[in-house]
Amino acid sequence: MPIMGRPVPFHINTIKNASTTSEGAWIFLRINFLSPGQGVGRKDDQPFEDPSAQFVRSLTYRSKDRDHMADIEAQITEMKKAAVRRDQEKKDMEDVVEQDKLVEIRNRRPHRLDNIYMRPTMESKRVGGAVEVHQNGLRYHHLAGQKIDILFSNVKHLFFQPCVGELIVIIHVHLVNPIIIGKRKTKDIQFLREATTEQFDETGNRKRKHRYGDEEEFEAEQEEKRRRSALDKEFRMFAEKIADAGKSEGMSVDMPFRDLGFNGVPARSSVTIQPTTDCLVQLTEPPFLVITLTDIEVVHLERVQFGLKNFDMVVIFKDFTRPPAHINTIPVESLDGVKDWLD
Repeated sequence: MPIMGRPVPFHINTIKNASTTSEGAWIFLRINFLSPGQGVGRKDDQPFEDPSAQFVRSLTYRSKDRDHMADIEAQITEMKKAAVRRDQEKKDMEDVVEQDKLVEIRNRRPHRLDNIYMRPTMESKRVGGAVEVHQNGLRYHHLAGQKIDILFSNVKHLFFQPCVGELIVIIHVHLVNPIIIGKRKTKDIQFLREATTEQFDETGNRKRKHRYGDEEEFEAEQEEKRRRSALDKEFRMFAEKIADAGKSEGMSVDMPFRDLGFNGVPARSSVTIQPTTDCLVQLTEPPFLVITLTDIEVVHLERVQFGLKNFDMVVIFKDFTRPPAHINTIPVESLDGVKDWLD
């Protein structure tokens, strides 16, 4: 910035914002700086190290070249946004750990599960793929040619959720350290397949030619049950193969107890939250919820009052630097079941 005829450098993080105003033939560019006492955050409550320090709150320049001043304002604003975005990305990547190399199985074909989808998705389009079990981890082959490796040493929990009462069957992997998928980091990866009935053309099926109404509907229901059971069996066996390959890392397959489940709102919408042997989970809708029981210090139930239809649950962790987990709007009918399970 020109001060007394000399260019003086200022870091973009010292600038709060820039704005332009017009008065007659002149245009004024005002650049506001960050300084203590502006009331924009908690840090302002702390006194500055030097009590006698003087601060420049703003600088104003005037010119008759409107386009040039507007261009400078736009450049400052864009630079500020880029700096904030860069700092946020750096902060997000702090806990991402570089994984070791996956050791592939060479002497035989690896165990493989085809025709599955992964969540979170690698791109906006929904494209399927296949997952393989190797010596020290899993490899997901995306049909677009990309690969995602998950090492057993980075797996904290492995879940299998059958399609009982659900539209999908799931193998869910909860990680110790997050990995990058696409451009985002994640700690939860799912491999799933839809369990809904596939459309088929029955015009050429002679068996169904003379059957109508309830009998045909009953047969379709039985076929749906058989297909769901086969799907559950296939995914369960694959999850057990994963756990068997990773037993050196202490891996085992955990399954949600649907009978002990209750409804609640951990994020945006009401979902069914289910306990497992080691965790409290919600694996059906993103964002997923996985709370390890050994990480919990205390669970606090709020708004438990006579006459209220819902109550809230706050989970406080042993690691006090970690923010508490909130599960809101749990029906009061689930209160006794939640208390029994927590005890």
